[in-house]
Amino acid sequence: GKLRDQVFGLENIFGHRYVLIPRQAREIIITNRGRLRPEHVEGYTTTATKNWKTIEKELQKILDTDKSIARVEGYDISNISGTDATGSMVVFSRGLPDKKEYRHFKIKTVKQISDVDMLKEVMERRLRRDDWPKPDLILIDGGKTQLNAALSVFDRLNIKKIPIASLAKIEEELFLPNTKYSIPIKEFSEATKLFLQRVRNESH
Repeated sequence: GKLRDQVFGLENIFGHRYVLIPRQAREIIITNRGRLRPEHVEGYTTTATKNWKTIEKELQKILDTDKSIARVEGYDISNISGTDATGSMVVFSRGLPDKKEYRHFKIKTVKQISDVDMLKEVMERRLRRDDWPKPDLILIDGGKTQLNAALSVFDRLNIKKIPIASLAKIEEELFLPNTKYSIPIKEFSEATKLFLQRVRNESH
C-alpha cells in the first residue's frame, strides 16, 4: 500500500512519464495486474486533481442529480471461508483518497457465509453514524444484488437523498437504483471510468 501511494505521488510529479516509476513499484503493479493495473496508476492523481469538476459533472449526469459530489465512499466485504469477515469503507474527497477517513467494520451479527447480509450490516452501522460526514455518493463493489441489499437498508432507515451505485467486476458495469439495465463504464469518459475503478479497487 505504501509503495502504491508512492507510485501515485510520482505520477503526480512526472505526469505520464511512466518509465520513471521505481523498478520495485513497477514489479508490484505487474504482480497485482488483476487488482491494480497500470492504467489505474498512470496519470491518475493528476487527472483526479485537475479534472475533478469535469468528473463531478459527469457523475451528476449519470446519477441524475444536481447536488454537489465531493465525498465519495466505497464499500466491499471480505471474508475467509466465512471467518474473520470485515467490511471496508474508503473515502475519496474531490477525487483523491482521504485515508484518515477510512474505516473497517468487523462483522458482528452475520454468522453464515453471506456477503449480502454482511453488506447490510455494514451499511446500517455506517448510516446510523450521525457523527460522521454524510457521503455525497456511495459506491458498492458488486452488482444488482449488492445494490438492492444496500437499498433495503436505505428504505429501513428512510434515507432518500444519498446517491448510490454498484460497480461489478469482469464486465465493468455500473448499476443504478430504479433502472433495469446496467451501464458499461467504457461509455464514460476515461477520467470518470478510472475514478470509479479506483474507488472500487481501493475498497478491496
